[in-house]
This record gives sequence, C-alpha cells and structure tokens, in this order.
Amino acid sequence: AGCAAALGRLRAAGHFDAAAAQCVLTLLKYAQNLLDAPEDPRPRSIKYSNAAFQNKVAAFQGGEDFLLALGYRREQLPGLLSHEAARDPLGSSALVLRPEAEDPHLIRQALALLHAEGDAVGLDPAARPRPRPKPAAAA
Repeated sequence: AGCAAALGRLRAAGHFDAAAAQCVLTLLKYAQNLLDAPEDPRPRSIKYSNAAFQNKVAAFQGGEDFLLALGYRREQLPGLLSHEAARDPLGSSALVLRPEAEDPHLIRQALALLHAEGDAVGLDPAARPRPRPKPAAAA
C-alpha cells in the first residue's frame, strides 16, 4: 500500500510525463538491483548527495516516499567529521535498506507497480531494466 500511495503522490503532483518517466525508471533500477544482487550492499545505500537521486527521485513528490515504503530508512553516515557534515549536509546522510527490513516479495510487488506506472507515463519497455539471469550452478 505504501508503494502504491507514493506513486499516487507522484502522479497527483502533475509532473510532466517525461520527467515522471525518469523518476519511475530510476526507481525501477533501484528495485531491480536489489533483486539482482542480494549480497551486494551498494544498492542498499543511496547517498542523499547522489546527483542522480536528487535530480531523478528526490525532486519528485512521492519519489523518496516510494523507497521508504520499500524499507529504506534515513540514516547518518558514520565517519564524517562535524565540519564536513556542516559543509555538505547531504553528504552525511543516506537512505539505507537494512537486511532485516528487506522483503523480496514486497520488492517484486513494487516492481510490478513501477512497470504499470511506466506504461502510464509512456516509458519505453526496452529502456527498463530487466532481471539479470542467475548464474548456472557449478557442476
């Protein structure tokens, strides 16, 4: 319900379809990467200072909410000195998906919602991320 509500806010905000399509495409990439790389910590942490995140997700009402509904949480990043955080407040925080909050079933449902939203905003199916094939088991 949270993911659908977030997409509803994106739609209700009246964003132009081309801009909304970029938001949907970026969210599709984030969600697909979670399923494709279950052991990789990189897609499970999105820095607020990331330009793609700021321009393609955070700039849209409902964009960040979608990730929060997936289980991401706002966290301060460790290891920054206080003067560094003061100079770049976005650089000191991230959206983080902890293992205990990750739900593959919810992620698959969210992907289905995103694909439907992609259809609604005219996102070319060929531009959308596809699941990576699983490597064959060694004999």
